[in-house]
Amino acid sequence: MVQGILELKAQIGEFIIWILKLPLSIAFALFKGRILMGTPRKVHLVFLTAVLSVFFSSSCSLFQQREGKHMGAVHHKSKGPGGPVKVVTPDKTRLYEFHGHLGPYVVLGFRAARLACKLLHSPGYFDMSCEVTSPLSPPHSCFIDGIQVGSGCTLGKNNLKVKEGESISCVFRTKEGSSLTLILKKDFPLQIKKWIEKEGVEGAGERAWKIALEKVFEIKK
Repeated sequence: MVQGILELKAQIGEFIIWILKLPLSIAFALFKGRILMGTPRKVHLVFLTAVLSVFFSSSCSLFQQREGKHMGAVHHKSKGPGGPVKVVTPDKTRLYEFHGHLGPYVVLGFRAARLACKLLHSPGYFDMSCEVTSPLSPPHSCFIDGIQVGSGCTLGKNNLKVKEGESISCVFRTKEGSSLTLILKKDFPLQIKKWIEKEGVEGAGERAWKIALEKVFEIKK
C-alpha cells in the first residue's frame, strides 16, 4: 500500500514537470522570435494557444492511462498474435461496458476468472482455456460473461467452452498443463436470491464484489 502511494506521488511529480517543461520552452522560443521570425505577436499568441491546447489534451489522456492502475485497474500481459495484451481499464468499468450491469453472477464470474489467473500464474487471453458449466438462462448465465472479461477466454477465440448444467462450475487450464476448478457452493444461489430480494440486483452485485471467494466456491487445484 505504502509503496503504491509513493509510486503514485513520484509519477504525479514527474507528470507535472513534464507538463511545464514543453510549454515554457515553446513560449520562450516564440516570444523571442526564434521560431516565427518577423511575424506579429498576435500570430505568436494564436499559434501558442493551439499548441498548448493539443498538448494539454494529450497530456491528460496519457495521465489517465498511466494512473489507471491506481483505480482498480487490471494489469496483465498475454502473448497473443499481435503481441502482449495490456489492460489498464478499471475492473468495474470493463465489466459494466461488456455486460450492461453489475449483477452478482457476472461479478462472481469475473472474480473467479481473476482468481484463476492469479493462482495459475497466467495472464489469460491466449495462455488459458476455460470450460464453464451453468444454466443457460439469466441470471445464472451472466456468470459466463464475467468469465470472458476476467480471463480473456472467449467463444470467438475458441478457448471458452460452455456446457449446460443445473449448477455453476468452471475449469481453467493453462498451456503449461496447470488447472484449477471452481464450483459454486450448492447453497449460494439461494443466498444470492436473498440479496437480490433485499437490495436489488446492483446491491447484490456490490456484495458479490466484497465477499471472500472461499465462502462462494469450492476451490480445487
